[in-house]
Amino acid sequence: MNKRILWVVLIIIVILVVVGFVLPASERVPVEDPADEEPLLPSVSANGNMKVWWPWPGVEVMRPLRILGEARVFENALSYRVRNNSGEIIAEGFTTASAPDIGQFGPFVVSVPYEAQAELAGTVEVFAHSAKDGSVIELVSIPVKLAQVESTAVAVYFGNAISDPEVQACERTYPSVRIVPKTTAVAREALEQLLSGPTEVEQELGFFTSIQDTKAVKIQSLTIKDGVATVDLSAALSASAGGSCRVVAVRSQIINTLLQFETVDEVVISVEGETDEVLQP
Repeated sequence: MNKRILWVVLIIIVILVVVGFVLPASERVPVEDPADEEPLLPSVSANGNMKVWWPWPGVEVMRPLRILGEARVFENALSYRVRNNSGEIIAEGFTTASAPDIGQFGPFVVSVPYEAQAELAGTVEVFAHSAKDGSVIELVSIPVKLAQVESTAVAVYFGNAISDPEVQACERTYPSVRIVPKTTAVAREALEQLLSGPTEVEQELGFFTSIQDTKAVKIQSLTIKDGVATVDLSAALSASAGGSCRVVAVRSQIINTLLQFETVDEVVISVEGETDEVLQP
C-alpha cells in the first residue's frame, strides 16, 4: 500500500471514529433511510488541495469545535477561523498537515474553542496563504450551527470482537472515546455513556457490551472519596451475572471506565446497596 492510500485510509478511520461514535448525537448527521445515505465526502477547495472531512455542512458543532481534514499546501501550513452570523471572526489559528513528503496530502486535526454566540448560524473556514503574496488560497467555507454548550471527552470500555475475536481474555476491555456536554459530574456521565451501550458504528468496529439489558440498569449513586469510587447500581445489573467470563467482563467495563479519572484509584461496585456476592458467576 503506497503512502497516499495509507493516509486516505487513516483519514477515513478517524472520521468513522469521530463522526460515528466519538461525537455526540447532536453532531451526527441523521440518516432516515440507509439506502438514501450519501457517500462520505469532504468539502473541497476549488483547486482540490484542501479537503475538510469534518464538520459537514449544516451540522451542529460543539465547543470546542473539531476540524479534521487533509491538505497539500506549501510547507504543510494552513489556517482556520470561525465566523458568527454577522461575519465576525470569533476564533482563529493555524496548524500543519502531517504530509509524508512534498507534494503529497497530509492529515490535520485541530480543536478550536470559541465563545457561545447569541445566534446559532456560523461558518468554518480552512485555507492556506499564497507563498507569492500571502493572499488566501485553497479556501474551504462550511456553514454550521454553533453550539451553546461546552464539551468534554470521556472513555467508555467495551469488549471488542475484532481485537479479541475468541474472547480469550474476559477481563480485557477496550476504550471508545465520546464527546459529551461538559459537566462537573463527568464520572457519572461516563457511566451513563457506558450503560447506553455501543452505538451502531461502534458495533461495526467490533465493540460489544457484556452488560445485559443496559437500558434497565440505573445508577443509584456514585461517590468518589479518598481515591475510592463507590457506585451503586440497580438490581437489573444482576441479569449480567451469567457465567464467570461475563461477570469478569462486566466488572472490567465498569472499573476501567471509572479508573480513567485521576481522582479514582479503586472502584467498589454494589447492587441495591449490597456489595457481597455482587457480580458473582
